[in-house]
Amino acid sequence: MRSSVTLPERWPRIEPWSWRSFAASLLLVLASVAAQMILVDLGLELAFAAFFPAVLVSGFLGGKPAGAFAAVVTLPLVWWAFLPPAFEFSPLGAAACEDIKLFFLGSVLLVYFADLCRDLGSLDSHSYADDGAANPMVAFGAARLSAAATPAATSEDVFRAFKLTI
Repeated sequence: MRSSVTLPERWPRIEPWSWRSFAASLLLVLASVAAQMILVDLGLELAFAAFFPAVLVSGFLGGKPAGAFAAVVTLPLVWWAFLPPAFEFSPLGAAACEDIKLFFLGSVLLVYFADLCRDLGSLDSHSYADDGAANPMVAFGAARLSAAATPAATSEDVFRAFKLTI
């Protein structure tokens, strides 16, 4: 017997900067706390391991603000509950500082990746119907050809072809 999984055309998204995006981030971080407690009970001493998925999913659902919120909320939780001595704020050692630095570096990369994926998911053929281009790569190719044909083409022409607003 074969079962098939159908993926939705668009993944669920929450409007950035809304209370729902921050509530979803907080719920994901709290679920990660539970997962981290299970990992600690199993004997794994990875302070931030369970929180990377929460940051990534928060970024997918709520954009950059929600992903950054998940990362910032994680720091005091991990410092208080999982870094030795547990359940108190104490001065951080060199190893704990390095763990925090690596967590924030990974979180920045994950939030950026999630935001790029959200932007790619929002591209559709209707947004490029004005220029007659079916997708952004056709618009990019047209901008490159016009730049090669006319040396007076500027970066504004390329931005206009991409429909980017800064």
